[in-house]
Amino acid sequence: MIDRMIDRKIDEVLWYSPVGGIVRPDIVWGEVTQWLAEKRRIGLPKGGDFEVSFDDDANSIEIVPIETGIPRRVSREEWRRFGDRFNEVKKKGYDPLRPGHYADITHNSSYLVAILKELGYSE
Repeated sequence: MIDRMIDRKIDEVLWYSPVGGIVRPDIVWGEVTQWLAEKRRIGLPKGGDFEVSFDDDANSIEIVPIETGIPRRVSREEWRRFGDRFNEVKKKGYDPLRPGHYADITHNSSYLVAILKELGYSE
């Protein structure tokens, strides 16, 4: 189990290796899914909480907004697209923790960014 990681810098840990090369998003997928072995409750910046956990059988992250109770799933492939875009945004010098950068590749961007923030990643 991974305890909450605090004050980690994105460019040092999340998608970039210590030697400056980009880390594949599947490495971070492993970290996140391990952390989500237990169900977590996370808040969104604009309000509203959601529960999130990892479903081993479906090999996906399950997100359940408290307001609707309707489950949403994030597959490993969707996570990879999110990670690839994250790298592109970061390389261009923009803040990768803004969900608007991902609207055309996932409908779960606010949730995915909130998960990263909850893990302690910061700009």
